[in-house]
Amino acid sequence: MNKKIISAVVATSVMALSFMGCGSNSGDGTSKSKDEKSDNQIVIGAILPLTGSVSTYGESAKNGAQLCIDEINENGGINGKKVVIKYEDDEGDSTKSINAYDKLVNQENASIIVGPLTSGCANAVGPKATADKIPLITPTGTETNLTTTGGEYVFRTCYIDAVQGQAIAKYATEDLKAKKMAILYNVGSDYSKGIAETIKSEFEKSGGKIVEYASYNDGDKDFSAQLTNVKKSNPDIIALPDYYNVVSLIADQARKAGIEVPFIGGDGWDSPELINIGGDSLEGSIFVNHYSPDDTDELVQNFVNKYKDKYGSNPDAFAALTYSILIIFAKQVKVVSGIEYTLIQLISCLITVGIYLTIKQGPYIPNLMQNIFPVLFLGIVNTGIGCCLYFSAIKELSAGSVAICGYLEPLSALLFSALLLSERLSFIQIIGAICIIGGAIFAESYKYIKLSNYQSKDSYCEIEDSCELSADKSVSK
Repeated sequence: MNKKIISAVVATSVMALSFMGCGSNSGDGTSKSKDEKSDNQIVIGAILPLTGSVSTYGESAKNGAQLCIDEINENGGINGKKVVIKYEDDEGDSTKSINAYDKLVNQENASIIVGPLTSGCANAVGPKATADKIPLITPTGTETNLTTTGGEYVFRTCYIDAVQGQAIAKYATEDLKAKKMAILYNVGSDYSKGIAETIKSEFEKSGGKIVEYASYNDGDKDFSAQLTNVKKSNPDIIALPDYYNVVSLIADQARKAGIEVPFIGGDGWDSPELINIGGDSLEGSIFVNHYSPDDTDELVQNFVNKYKDKYGSNPDAFAALTYSILIIFAKQVKVVSGIEYTLIQLISCLITVGIYLTIKQGPYIPNLMQNIFPVLFLGIVNTGIGCCLYFSAIKELSAGSVAICGYLEPLSALLFSALLLSERLSFIQIIGAICIIGGAIFAESYKYIKLSNYQSKDSYCEIEDSCELSADKSVSK
């Protein structure tokens, strides 16, 4: 059967930029415990729906990620460090995404998170990543406000819902000459609602008429009521902004109900299962996408050929965008040593203090030789060695632990002044010191209590997850 599903490609500059790099094989996706972590490796965490109703998204993204990781490691890694990627399955469920994030950050010591793929899951995890100062990059989370609500540590390599909504409306009016449109959307999906709203607005701006704007609930399987109204409204085209598993069901039921107009949708259609499930009901339908494997650009074709050689099939947008993330990461990341950080800090302080003193008291060059030994001692031992040790250590600590260490600095000044200089501490200073110590102990203890509780639930969670895998449910995005 000749399938004529057209891909209305919306090209993104990120794709072209990101394909300019990688070389070629070695990393594995197996997990090692934090205790086994080597100083000679960089750990990347990936939160993907490897099972569940949109598992094809996760499998494609995993293939794209592994292809790039293998290439990076075959070319010497990043700054001489091997890159290891740890995969966690969220099944497209936001609660499981949060659990996956906690495991990757707290147990696997991931320095960056790739994913989640769906907007609802990315929205759930984003604020946690920003709070922990862990960069989170979703390859396909298109919900418009995702990077805003997620905070400054949340990024994406895809366009937003508004862009594909505009593309759908424009293609429908200008290329298909549609005058009347029906829209069916998932009221429980940020992704589906966002695209639907933009399609409606842009189609009406172009002079078109929305003859039916109907919603359904997350997990619905019977769309007969909505389709009865759609058939009565007699549209020229039907917009279905949802995932492939739902779109296929709606299309099949629509054809059985005698509705023959074409369907149009977004990047959520991009799955080999779309045709397997929907069959002839999707003949002639259209969807917008981030890229096309048929793109003749040399960079794209190089990626397509490498993917086909490794996996035996054409890569979809989920594979391409995930591959892109890791290309960008490999090109941009730079490991800075403790010595380099120390030099940066010292030079910055020298310039700042120099400018301040010049403004306050005019140009002044002190006679260092009068106090050469105290100056050298303070500079080398206190500032130089101290800062070098500090900056070398913080890369092994969580953001919370680093903050706690920072609070201990003024405390140490008080203690040394009392012990070495025989200064008497006031009552307020003693109380403050107790509060600092108590707060630091509590913060660290609380963190490990939480981690211990999480680990104790692991066996239960695994049983629970295996039970839920058999449930046939759509994923909210």
